[in-house]
Amino acid sequence: MRLNLSIGQRTTLGFLLMIVLVLVASGTGLLYTTSVEETVHATRNGVDQVQRVANLQVAWLNVVGTLDTLLLTRQIGLIDERREQLTDFYAQLQDLQRQTLGTDPSVIERNAAIVADLQTLGEELTLVTREIESVALEGRWARAQTLRHTDLASLQRRLNNNLDRLTANIRADVAESVARSAEAQSRNRTFWTITAALALVVGAVAAFLTVTSVTRPVRALVQVAQAIRGGDLSRRAEVDTRDEIGELAEAFNSMTEQLSESIEHLEERVSARTRDLQVAADVSRQVTTVLDIDRLLQEVVTLTAQNYNLYACFVFLPSEDGSHLTLAAAGGASNDVLDLSGIESIPYDANPSVIALAARTRKPVTVNDVSDSKVYLSLSALPHTRSELAIPMMLGNRLLGIFDLQSTEPDRFGEDDLRVLNSLAEQIAVAVRNAQLFAEVEASREAAEEANRIKSQFLANMSHELRTPLNAILNFTGFIADGVLGPINEEQRDILQKVIGSSQHLLSLINDILDLTKIEVGMMDLFLEEVDMNAALNASIATAKGLVKDTDIELRVNVEENLPHIIGDKRRIRQILLNLISNAVKFTPAGTVTITAQQADGAIYLAVSDTGIGIPADQQEIIFETFRQAKHDLPETPGTGLGLPIAKHFVEAHGGRLWLDSEVGVGSTFHVLLPIRAPEFESETEPNVQATPGR
Repeated sequence: MRLNLSIGQRTTLGFLLMIVLVLVASGTGLLYTTSVEETVHATRNGVDQVQRVANLQVAWLNVVGTLDTLLLTRQIGLIDERREQLTDFYAQLQDLQRQTLGTDPSVIERNAAIVADLQTLGEELTLVTREIESVALEGRWARAQTLRHTDLASLQRRLNNNLDRLTANIRADVAESVARSAEAQSRNRTFWTITAALALVVGAVAAFLTVTSVTRPVRALVQVAQAIRGGDLSRRAEVDTRDEIGELAEAFNSMTEQLSESIEHLEERVSARTRDLQVAADVSRQVTTVLDIDRLLQEVVTLTAQNYNLYACFVFLPSEDGSHLTLAAAGGASNDVLDLSGIESIPYDANPSVIALAARTRKPVTVNDVSDSKVYLSLSALPHTRSELAIPMMLGNRLLGIFDLQSTEPDRFGEDDLRVLNSLAEQIAVAVRNAQLFAEVEASREAAEEANRIKSQFLANMSHELRTPLNAILNFTGFIADGVLGPINEEQRDILQKVIGSSQHLLSLINDILDLTKIEVGMMDLFLEEVDMNAALNASIATAKGLVKDTDIELRVNVEENLPHIIGDKRRIRQILLNLISNAVKFTPAGTVTITAQQADGAIYLAVSDTGIGIPADQQEIIFETFRQAKHDLPETPGTGLGLPIAKHFVEAHGGRLWLDSEVGVGSTFHVLLPIRAPEFESETEPNVQATPGR
């Protein structure tokens, strides 16, 4: 008879049978373990009892040994040590009396009699030892020796005899107990072996039957699955069991039916998804390559309409005042020109209107049957529309437009279409915003460039207009100060010198502004020629001596002789040196200014060092920006913030480099490295040529 049990029930039954057999085997093992423990316990007790007997014998031997030493050495002080040993002997004897010596009742009785006899012997031994002590104290050592070798020796032999008998009885009892336990262990071991073997056999049979009842139908199910994987969807699993595998086979057959039906429509769905991905890829490509918003939107709507076979596709953008939506692009699947009358502009609050509703709610609006919709606005321009989908193009919380799609098929737009087209609308929104931002940036850039050009032109014109009368003022003031136009007193000469100094400062400022203007508009030319660096440095050093005159500054010069000539603009190189030297003098109230020049690896290395106030690390970059100066507390340090930017430009125009090291309160060092012949000037073989470096 076949039992219709489930896999779980069969497995549970097998486990229960295994558990029963394991419990039986475990009980047998427990009995075996108990007998082993009894053997160990009996052996341990026997060893312990024999040890106690030995301890008693050792305690008495200690007493006898002390007496022998006393009699030999006649040291009365050993009597106290003997008394302590005698006390230990009695303690060992009492401990032995408290023990149950043996396991068999007859053995226990014999041992108890021996222990009682030992107690009597102990008392007699005590009397004899005390008599020996008394005689020894009286000095009768011969008498003490007689007692030791007669009375005490006799008692000691009796004591040793009793102790040997007691030890023999205990050992015999332990041996008999071990023999009984070994016999019990042998019986238990045999029974346990039989039980364990039976458990293994029954477990193996139960496991085989259980596994077979599971693997046979599973193997058949696997064969069917492999056939289906190979493409044979007509195969079905045939399992006649009513357990879980039978239910699995029924579910598997049902899934095969569904798979067969799904594969029939798979190609159509794959084609649709491929189309969606292609459209998304094309739109993404347009988003990244086209920044003209009109062209971008037109290409997107045409691409969408043709790939999705739509009747019409539109993009509406909000007006500037937000009152209506304006048609920005339109396209259809066919090449026919659409009549767009009536849809060029849709009021934001229009009702009915699918497009206006999507703009107001900022959520997609789907109408899959326009004949049964209260929000659809029928238009003569689109008479064949049967379904419409309007998707707001959102970027964050900002509405950038409406993506409207119309089809001649009812129920055209499903959940999958909405998901794909909504993603497409998001990409279009990003593209629209990018195009808007690009247009704004372009407009801002053009306005900034125009403003900069006007500023530079104004500064150039003003510099020219101011420099001419200023030169005249300097000349005429110089004539007057020199007495060319008549004699003047010292006060007048002092005032005129101040006018000349201020005018020269103003002329220097105008020249800096003119240089900066030329740099910004790309009109700064270098007059290239061979430059004698020692001569240029000597001229700059002479000017520096005039700057430090009547100050607390010491000028130090460390210039290498016979520096090589370089190709460059002599006037601009002197201007670089003077700007750095005047800057060092200006910000050094007292201390030293050092000018260094030497040849280094195909270049001229220049340095201007000072022990001035120094420049904070966070301001070392801004000093090379126009009209910017580092913050400081020095009074009367005029400047416009143009000297260092102009010097840096001239250095770089020569193919060189300018940098600085500075520490607040210690000073600053400006380093310049000018190539002897810059790479960009290599083609220039003749001196005195014009060059306009494109930097």
